[in-house]
Amino acid sequence: MVGYLEEDPFTFTAARLLELLQGEITQREVGRRPWVFTYKKFNVHLSNLSVEIDVQGTSTTIGLVPAKDATQLCSLYLPNLATQDASLDITRLDEAHRRALTCQYTTEEISHTTVARHASSILTRLPATPPPFTGACEALVDLDLGADNFLPGRPADWPNLRAVRFVDSNVLRLALHIGSTAEYVGENHGYQWLSAHPKKLANYISIVFEAAFGIYTRLKKRQLPTRRNLFVLLAFLWTSWHRLVMLFYHHTLGMHLRAGYDFERNRVSSIDLTSLMRKLSTTHTMQATPQYMCNWALLHVFRDRAAMPPDFRAFKHRFSQVFASHEARCLGNSSQCQGLGPANCMRFKGATILDQSAHGDPCQGGTGCHKLFWDEASFRNQAGGGGRAVSLEATDETHIHYQPAGLKTLAISHVWSHGQGGRPEENTQALSGGQKYSGGFNICLHARYKRVAESLGCDSYWMDTPCIPCDHELRREAIANINTVFSQAMVTLVCDRDMMSINASNLTMELQESILSALLVCDWNVRAWTLLEAIRGRKNIHLLFKGDKTIRLMDILCAVHSAGDISVVNLYLTAQHLIPAVQTATDNPSSTSTTTADTRAVRTVPGSIESNESNELASGLLSVQEAACLLSHRHASRKGDEVVIWSLLCSETLCYTAKDFWDACVQRAKNRSQLLLVPTGLLMSSVPRLQAKGLSWAPSRPNLPEECYTTPRPGNAIIAGDGAGTVIGIYQEAKLVAGWNVVRFDGGRRRALSLFTKNSSVLLPRVPGYWFGVTSGQRLSTARRLDRIAREYLPGYKFGALARSAPLATDVLDGANMREYGEGGAVVAVLGTNDDREHPDRVAHGDARGAWTWVGVFKWDEDLAPLPTFKGEWLRIE
Repeated sequence: MVGYLEEDPFTFTAARLLELLQGEITQREVGRRPWVFTYKKFNVHLSNLSVEIDVQGTSTTIGLVPAKDATQLCSLYLPNLATQDASLDITRLDEAHRRALTCQYTTEEISHTTVARHASSILTRLPATPPPFTGACEALVDLDLGADNFLPGRPADWPNLRAVRFVDSNVLRLALHIGSTAEYVGENHGYQWLSAHPKKLANYISIVFEAAFGIYTRLKKRQLPTRRNLFVLLAFLWTSWHRLVMLFYHHTLGMHLRAGYDFERNRVSSIDLTSLMRKLSTTHTMQATPQYMCNWALLHVFRDRAAMPPDFRAFKHRFSQVFASHEARCLGNSSQCQGLGPANCMRFKGATILDQSAHGDPCQGGTGCHKLFWDEASFRNQAGGGGRAVSLEATDETHIHYQPAGLKTLAISHVWSHGQGGRPEENTQALSGGQKYSGGFNICLHARYKRVAESLGCDSYWMDTPCIPCDHELRREAIANINTVFSQAMVTLVCDRDMMSINASNLTMELQESILSALLVCDWNVRAWTLLEAIRGRKNIHLLFKGDKTIRLMDILCAVHSAGDISVVNLYLTAQHLIPAVQTATDNPSSTSTTTADTRAVRTVPGSIESNESNELASGLLSVQEAACLLSHRHASRKGDEVVIWSLLCSETLCYTAKDFWDACVQRAKNRSQLLLVPTGLLMSSVPRLQAKGLSWAPSRPNLPEECYTTPRPGNAIIAGDGAGTVIGIYQEAKLVAGWNVVRFDGGRRRALSLFTKNSSVLLPRVPGYWFGVTSGQRLSTARRLDRIAREYLPGYKFGALARSAPLATDVLDGANMREYGEGGAVVAVLGTNDDREHPDRVAHGDARGAWTWVGVFKWDEDLAPLPTFKGEWLRIE
């Protein structure tokens, strides 16, 4: 396991923290808080650069940086780029890095040494070094950097590179800011969300890194001094970016733990990850996976928008500490799956348990253990027809008796394939294959959950196996009440076979980190039904361990967040469903928290789709796009259940078909006297679309079907994102109207109208001082790619178009929608139409009023062909 940062002359010292703090202090203004940390401005203004950042602005392009601008960016750090020797003074890089930002501290009441001490304690919980970017270790051998670039007396490798061990001033500034908050110095000084400037700084660093990388990779081997210096700069920027994002997300998670998880904060807090940064981070993430860890479950965490910076080293180590002796169980031959999808892993498919014969401790299924079956009359006779729970008092030695689920119910969430009981009837039909199996519930399991429920102060428990019968109408009624059962339950109990094998009797910090690591990739956390149950019951989740010991999840999360490994606990930003929801005025009328007003401010961002759904979010429901994003990697074993779960995440209305789901969404908007709003970024995925007039754009499910994983092709395995920060479409008159970035095809020739225009040059990095447009050969490869798209996607259409979702112009906190850059390239939507109103002549005169049909999406590999020029247009998709 990688070690932690330590105070020493080569990393940081308390004296350096204090000096930095005291050097930027100003007098407190009247009426301001006793302690204020202000990011005054970015001091980066390059007239020719496509990205300009200041206190009011944002990054508008985070893609390939033209070589002229790349040289200008790098010259901020390396003024004499081509002439310096191989030994580079890290403090000079740090001074240039520090000048990119102006900070100001205002304080009177808080001790400077206290703040510096708290900042130091935060830093020492970070990994000593970040994982190397892909190719970095090999480059170290080829470049033969001088000994002065490494710690004295240490091997000449990545962990000992001075640029990697050194903690830059901007990281120290952020640590000082976090160290000054109420989390570390006391509630009496209040606490607040960080501003967007750390995010902007991280995005700026990624731009400089990409610029330097473009120059570095195009330099010839004989230009060794310049390549060496650029490599040191890359290592310095890579390290700074990792630490800044890790600290920013650590503070963000702490605010969610304090005030409750606010999904609307995802848009504000998300870091834009460029395709290059993701590509250079992927290799080490999926390497050296513990043998018992499921690679598909790991990929589910890695691909989450909040899994940044992707550092899974401590996470894997802690997981191994509790499962080192376990053999892999993804496949039948005790081996791991390759992470290709749920259809390729027996944890998800092919391991159906027909004999639900699990037993509770210490029972081993001997002669004294028998099955309980339902008292059907008791089930049917519960007044109100709501959720039924197992009555602790009334259930006897032979039959399960029921009572209405309520505020003192223990809601149990488990994985069906782990075998904890069949349906409550005595003889049932298996859900697949026509096989029969015995239903019922082992009495030892009832005894377990009775003990647990009583220990938590509950008078009943709900679990799908005894509480959802096979009868179609009763099953439908029970599923319709799941939201109510879990949202009002006293406790939600997570039962997973891996978690239940952990001995939690001696709860050390290391064990708590292992528990958090195991929970993220356990079977329970990657199922669709359990996601719904967790979302609805997240106000008080407990975990079940060996010996029927239960521990409140929030207690573990808060303990590790306060004193544990930051790289481990930060991953819980990918597990929003496990953190209690944000408190609202309705939840706590007496609350005067500073976050309440702050949250209201976020909800009133002009054009924000979330501002139209505040009531639903306050009640624990999710927006359509948030629910789709959370379900994108999660699947249900029963066909069609994904839509059912999607509908229950978004509303109390149970829908069994995608058409009913979208009709319900339109009706909910209508009930608010509004139109249905859809972020265009949500649509940039490979999920199938509805075959219904006016809804060709509408996803028919939140996740990918099995065939997308078994027969991949470019563009058919792209998962849904939340669409945050993208232009919002308006659904009216059976059409989705929105602004897109568009490239049109000219009839049957399938040639992009803008491909060979004057402004079509795509600028690529090269050596310093050069920039150049796309060559004729590259243009030809682009034309061929367009022709392929036309042949495969657009037969039968007169006109075609490629479309990309555009950044939301009113949202000054977000840059380009980099979530559309997955592994393998940029995602583009393919549209077709036979409407003559979209003829190129009418388009040229601004008179296009036709409607388009959504055909599919395509992943464009820019390493093979440059993208054509896109132009902003309004489109109507029906």
